[in-house]
Amino acid sequence: MLYEYTGNLHIHTTYSDGSGNIGDVVMAAKKAGIDFVGITDHNTLQSYREGKEGWYDDVLVLIGVELNTRYNHYLAFDVKEDIRDYTSNPQQTIDEVNKQGGFGFMAHPFEKGSRLVFGGKAFTWNDWNVKGHTGISIWNYCSRWRDAATSIVKGFYCYYINRNYQAGPDDETLRKWDELTQTRKVVGIGCSDAHAHRVSYGFLKLTIFPYEYLFKTVNTHVLLGRPLKKDFHADKRMVYNALKRGHCFIGFDFYWNSRGFRYWAEKGKTRFLMGDGIDLSDDIVLKVEAPRMGIIRLIHNGKLILAKKERFITYTVKHKGSYRVEVYSKGFLGSTHPWIYSNPIYIY
Repeated sequence: MLYEYTGNLHIHTTYSDGSGNIGDVVMAAKKAGIDFVGITDHNTLQSYREGKEGWYDDVLVLIGVELNTRYNHYLAFDVKEDIRDYTSNPQQTIDEVNKQGGFGFMAHPFEKGSRLVFGGKAFTWNDWNVKGHTGISIWNYCSRWRDAATSIVKGFYCYYINRNYQAGPDDETLRKWDELTQTRKVVGIGCSDAHAHRVSYGFLKLTIFPYEYLFKTVNTHVLLGRPLKKDFHADKRMVYNALKRGHCFIGFDFYWNSRGFRYWAEKGKTRFLMGDGIDLSDDIVLKVEAPRMGIIRLIHNGKLILAKKERFITYTVKHKGSYRVEVYSKGFLGSTHPWIYSNPIYIY
């Protein structure tokens, strides 16, 4: 039996450039109905040193850090000591994280930026020769929104009329992820990049994307072999192990909650989860179960090999490679929305 927990990763607080403290984040998480949060303030572990990690009623607070400044932002978890800014040498960033026994993800590798924010700066990942990273944030909600807000009119439209105008991972990130997973395991996660920015225009005061709102959008769901028991250190280890192994999927929980999605492989009587690797044989069957009817897409080495409007599909494996799943939900008036992105199952 598997136990599913929903987390929101890549969150900023008043320890860097977010508007809320840890308590504000926890309250928003409770209201949004998620189980854990990953705090990643810029270049500081001060909240960790102050003992802010732990269980807050039913919300597990985990503290990591977003490293580097101008480029090559890296979300690091399970680190205990501050790490210098190695913007121009991201391999050094990864090595320093690994040296502490931590792990990490490229934050928003192909974001485009908008002239309305940060003067048009984009905080891209520039060195693809690095080694030793755990994975990539394949869907960063705020980066994708900002990429779409290319003018004042477009920004107004994207915030007040259709905030999900550009929902879904960008194509470049998916292509790079598919390329990398053909050579080794690369875990994909989804992130909000929550800041809850507060702005004022005269008498008008506005919070741009409050925490609670973002915690209902792009979440990372982990699958565990036993339930969390509010034993902080054991629970933290279980969640981190699931993230490192790729026993997780990304769900856009805004329209429909993705809880209950399952993707696994069966080889005889043995079951394998997302993120697992299996030696090729004649009896491997991939199985997908969606929480509700949707368009299920099976991707092999970056190429679409199956697409069906179903809740449940099976596929017999014939070739080696990386197999991942996308699910699109049906919306109003026949529209479709990117909904679920699995981690791959690797066939060797």
